[in-house]
This record gives sequence, C-alpha cells and structure tokens, in this order.
Amino acid sequence: MNRKFPTVDADGHLEEVHVNWKERLPQRYQAMAPERRPAGNGQSRLFIEGKAWPKPSGPGLGVGGPYSRPHPRREGMQDPKARLVDMDSEGVDVAVLFGGSFAGTIPALEDAALAIELARARNTWVAEYCAQNPSRLKGTAVLPQQDIPASVTELRRAVTRSRPLPPWAPGLPSPPCESRSRGSAPLGSSGERLLSLVTGPMVDRLARAAEKPD
Repeated sequence: MNRKFPTVDADGHLEEVHVNWKERLPQRYQAMAPERRPAGNGQSRLFIEGKAWPKPSGPGLGVGGPYSRPHPRREGMQDPKARLVDMDSEGVDVAVLFGGSFAGTIPALEDAALAIELARARNTWVAEYCAQNPSRLKGTAVLPQQDIPASVTELRRAVTRSRPLPPWAPGLPSPPCESRSRGSAPLGSSGERLLSLVTGPMVDRLARAAEKPD
C-alpha cells in the first residue's frame, strides 16, 4: 500500500469476557472471578462481586442502557490474528487498544484486593494478545484506582516490561471503601516518571516524523 504516512486506529477495543479469569487469579480469589450468567431478559451479562455489570437498569455507575439487541462484536476483539486481518483489509497500520466493559469495571469494584488481582491478570492477557504483532498492536493497561500505591506498582510493572503497556484510566470514581485510606492522592511524581518511559520516546518519534521533508 503506497501511502505517505501510517494510519493509526486510536480507539480500538478488546473483548475480555471470554477469558477464563478463574484460572488466571490466585486461588483465594477464584470464587470471585468474573463470569457470564443469564440476566433473566434473554441476555447474558457479566457478573462480578455478585452484581451484574453494567447494571441492567436504573441510575448509577455502570448503567449500560437497554440491551434489546446484541451489541456487534468482531472476532478480532478476542483473537489478535483476526484483528490483523481486519486491519490489513482496512489499511490500518497500528491499533491502540482499550478494554471493554470488563476493564472499565475494574476501577469501580468495591473489593480493592480483587481489583488489584484482576487488573494484573487482565493486563497480562492484553500483553499476550499484543505479542502476536507488537509493532502493530498497542494495548493499554487498566489500573486498580481504589488503591493508589497498588496502581503505581501495576503501572511500573506495565510500562517497564519488555513490551510496555501505557495506562488507561477510565473516568470512573472509586467507590467508598476501606482501601481508600491506603492513599487517595493522584499517581503523582512516581506515575509521571513511569509514564515518561513510554510517552517520552513516543513523542520523540512523532516529532522526528513531523520534521521529515515531504
């Protein structure tokens, strides 16, 4: 394909609910693993902490609207090989990948310890997905925002691995729970230093590309 510049899908999405999260969690959390269950309205729904996510109806965090029809899914949301086929057919060089309802739910869980383990397991799965073609598949890590020190630890693990995952922090307020006493300040200087490991080189590459003559 003869193009002057690469094409980036800056808002790709993954579907994580098909993963067997029980086998990816420490034994003490396996009974709390997310799972799909019938919701009583002809739809299946993700259950975490004994609650349906998104909420089936009514006001409040996580409401996903009426589910009168299935939401369209692409095989590539679960299978990186299928995504690469779609990307080739659409002329997309690089895809930046965010999570689905599962990843967006993690920062809103009431159990901070469960959120920490789920974030770690989910980010590991995303790294495995992107390993199919790291130069084209760019995943993002979700952070357990209920516990700021734990978020910094997971951020450090995500961005310093051999194939770094920059963080994705959904705009969800952390629920009131005991874990908030562990630290409620922003990620702060530690987070900024870690982010620079990923964003710094990225900005440098973009700047160099912009300086190249046509």
